[in-house]
Amino acid sequence: MQRLVGSALLAQGMGLSMAAAGVSAIFGPSLGGLAYDVFGSYTVAFVVSGVLMMIGSFLFFLGDFRTPPAPSPRNSVLQNPAFPEANENTPLIRST
Repeated sequence: MQRLVGSALLAQGMGLSMAAAGVSAIFGPSLGGLAYDVFGSYTVAFVVSGVLMMIGSFLFFLGDFRTPPAPSPRNSVLQNPAFPEANENTPLIRST
């Protein structure tokens, strides 16, 4: 979740995720029962819930793949102004 929304928006992202889970937990069983009453089978309810889960998974992975990768620790050391002498050949651990 942190890679998807970032550290600054992690609380809002988790809140939105939990709200969506809560709404589906509240209305899902009622809509499933309504589908059973209308169609006489739970097949429609399971198919609709499966399609919605696949759409949600696709959107989650689409957002996850579009997020740029986090910087590696080596890059953050190389870009740190406290270490101006660091370059690509500088070892991360100095031997004494």
